[in-house]
Amino acid sequence: MKLKASILSLIILSLFSCNNINNEYYISQIDSINIQLNEAVVGYSNVDSITIANIRKRVKTNCKRVRSLEDTVINKLFIQYSQIDKSMKQILRMDYQIKKNIKISQTQISDLLHDVNHNIIDTIVLKEYIKEERKIVITIAERMKYNQQRIMAETNRFDSLNPLIEQYFNKTN
Repeated sequence: MKLKASILSLIILSLFSCNNINNEYYISQIDSINIQLNEAVVGYSNVDSITIANIRKRVKTNCKRVRSLEDTVINKLFIQYSQIDKSMKQILRMDYQIKKNIKISQTQISDLLHDVNHNIIDTIVLKEYIKEERKIVITIAERMKYNQQRIMAETNRFDSLNPLIEQYFNKTN
């Protein structure tokens, strides 16, 4: 009888230790996703939505100042200049969505870690959630990169066109 009890406790102990090894594996995968998200967020933290909003406001203000553009050269520049407003609006919208998705993903990752640590989740479901969260984090990182590239392009366009537009206004006033 003591032998059966010893064998049974040994089997139970080995099952728990195997479960802990599996949990460590999944915890490390989830941690890896979390690190990937945090690194992307750090790289994106230099995006200043206030500066973008200020550029947009300045462009809108200058667009309202236009009466009629008889000079075809300035007219072509002004068309490009006025498009900055729309681009910046899209950038701000995407920035808002990215930040919202980051918070959701951080919550999901935290919930996954909690579930793994407390053996609440089935392994098959856990694998799917990890796979899905990895895809989401990759998508978020790609959107951050794309938005940063657009910000750089539109900021450069603003920096090159704004002095010409303001110079035109100074001449006409």
